[in-house]
Amino acid sequence: EEIITGVTKETTYVKNVKADEFIMVYLDDLSAMMKLNEAQLKLTMLLWKKCSYASENEEWNRICIYDTVKQQWMQELGCSKPYIDKLLKALRDKDIITKVCTNVYDLNPRYFFKGPTKIREAVIKTSIKYNIEANEDFE
Repeated sequence: EEIITGVTKETTYVKNVKADEFIMVYLDDLSAMMKLNEAQLKLTMLLWKKCSYASENEEWNRICIYDTVKQQWMQELGCSKPYIDKLLKALRDKDIITKVCTNVYDLNPRYFFKGPTKIREAVIKTSIKYNIEANEDFE
């Protein structure tokens, strides 16, 4: 699936880009984004780039955050590994991400979705059910 994009300040252009290079941000729930500080917002944008593209038979909005990923983010954000961990915890507390298991997180599909819109509702329902169980396991 390809999406055509293209207006900049200087010119209008057309470029074919793969759909997995985009993420949908839902405006109805944008209030959650307004509560993030600058560092949390920057990390959220890095999570957007790293999360998986949802299809009907695969994981959705999933991010695997191993040490190599944290090292890259430390360089991009100019911070330490404990600070990355603190930011991830803050994003969990603000319901931006959910911890699935060690080093694995999901973006909240109510706020962001990377995949076909036709499966978003099913993903949200599954996510709500899963989050209830996961929060009991990871608190």
